[in-house]
Amino acid sequence: METKKHEAIIARLDRELRMVQAMKEIASAMSTTIDFDSLLSLIMDKVTGLMDAERSTLYVTDRARGEIWSKVAQDAEVKEIRLPLGKGIAGWVAEHGRTVNIADAYSDTRFDHEIDRTTGYTTRTLLCVPIRDKEGGIIGVIQALNKRAGPFGPEDEELLAALASQASLALEYSGLYAQLAALHTELEKKYGELDILYQIEKEISDAEGLDHLLDPILKKGMSTIGAEAGSVLLLDEEDEGRLFFKSALGEKGEEVKRFRPSLGDGIAGIVTSSGEPIICNSAGDDPRHSRAIAQEIGYAPRNIICAPLVYGGRTLGAIELLNKAGGGDFTDGDLKLLTLICGQVAKAIDIFARRAERERGERLATIGQLLSSLLHDFKTPMTIISGYVQLLAVEPDAAKRAQHAELVLKQFDLLNIMTREVLAYARGESQVLVRKIFVGKFIEEMRDLLVRDFQDHNVKLAVDLRYEGAARLDDSKLKRVIFNIARNAREAMPRGGTFTLTTAVEGGDLVFTMTDTGEGVPEEIAGKLFKHAFVTQGKAGGTGLGLAVVKKIVDEHGGSITFNSSRGRGTTFVLRIPLQQP
Repeated sequence: METKKHEAIIARLDRELRMVQAMKEIASAMSTTIDFDSLLSLIMDKVTGLMDAERSTLYVTDRARGEIWSKVAQDAEVKEIRLPLGKGIAGWVAEHGRTVNIADAYSDTRFDHEIDRTTGYTTRTLLCVPIRDKEGGIIGVIQALNKRAGPFGPEDEELLAALASQASLALEYSGLYAQLAALHTELEKKYGELDILYQIEKEISDAEGLDHLLDPILKKGMSTIGAEAGSVLLLDEEDEGRLFFKSALGEKGEEVKRFRPSLGDGIAGIVTSSGEPIICNSAGDDPRHSRAIAQEIGYAPRNIICAPLVYGGRTLGAIELLNKAGGGDFTDGDLKLLTLICGQVAKAIDIFARRAERERGERLATIGQLLSSLLHDFKTPMTIISGYVQLLAVEPDAAKRAQHAELVLKQFDLLNIMTREVLAYARGESQVLVRKIFVGKFIEEMRDLLVRDFQDHNVKLAVDLRYEGAARLDDSKLKRVIFNIARNAREAMPRGGTFTLTTAVEGGDLVFTMTDTGEGVPEEIAGKLFKHAFVTQGKAGGTGLGLAVVKKIVDEHGGSITFNSSRGRGTTFVLRIPLQQP
């Protein structure tokens, strides 16, 4: 008798020791892992071992669906078991919150035989306890099946209840981690939305015009939402009944640009007409999708998402994305992001439209000043023409007459160039006709022009040719640059002086240095030179357009122009132009 008691005590102590060791392992795992599925599997392994059971199952309660489902089912022949609350022993425990210990499962009316039939397993004994959260709510159950040595006893119930408390913590941590993971995913999504909006704002601020803006924004939108192709369609200003493709990327992007869809025709036409977005995940079966363009270019979209471009209560067009990457469907989240992108793009379109209108108005407002400038600029070549024509009338030598006639024709060429450049400035046009020239010959031609312009103003010309070789540039426009600066210098020296023109090469740049001995640039206009047209002070008949034209021509050559001026000591302009133009 004493021997049996001793063996029982040893067995109990051994079980308690295994229980303590199991609790330590579970606690250690809980403190070091975020893989809660593995943690729950560990707990269930300990349950099976400590309970001396064949297998165990952990069910989680789903109150929304009114059922329980197997989170961990050891050695089960089915991946997942789902039971309505109240059905089977586990369902009954989940509904009533009471422990059930059955020595003969098939004799209990609550036992669900269907699971055994489905799995091929035979349940004999069964112990099931509820898993409660810290508020006492039932969040699941643990069920141990078929104790190897007889039925489950009261000690087993206490032990399984203790293990259930560990499972409760793991389940709660698992739920909290799932919430945090979902929150992290949502925050990443929000960050992605903010990032693309920031990138769009940056594109808008950096873009020189709408043509340089839409392709990068459309590309970012396609990448973020995950679309294979996309387009920006705008209302045609000349025919508001039609749309045109302002931007189109992806397969057949260039081909589609030649089409002009009617307003109300196709997904984009309907969205622009109604102002309401559309998600079409079955384009082939949707009557709103126009197949005419798709058939002609040989590109049939699977699905389409489209949102309107609306700003100031006016619909300007739409952005349409085609074919969700990976073969999936466009979602409401995709539409929300596309709508945000459309809002930014619509604002940008309006900004650039207003800017273009303002610039057109400013150019029209300055036509009178342009005409005044043109007439002022004509004075010098017209004076030269008049002088040579008078010489032609009295010159008996045929060779000299031919020379005078050639000089007259050059002045007419200059007048033509000046007229074109002023008109180009008024229209905002840019064109450089680059050709190979020799700097020495170019300066000689400039010398003749400047000497005649200076001769009645007591201004001397000094030329220092440190480079006379070849260069590639628009010589006609460069003559205009040097002449404008020289004329300004002449007018800054009303009592006479010296204008020095130097050529040199520094690095890969052709450098023109132009220095006068005049009064210098007044401080009040020094910061405005090259930046604004019609900046002038103290020049009879001057309009100030000359330096604005200079800056425009220099920019067209990819060069730079700077100046240094000292009151009463003159001004030096330094012009740098790449020696070899593209």
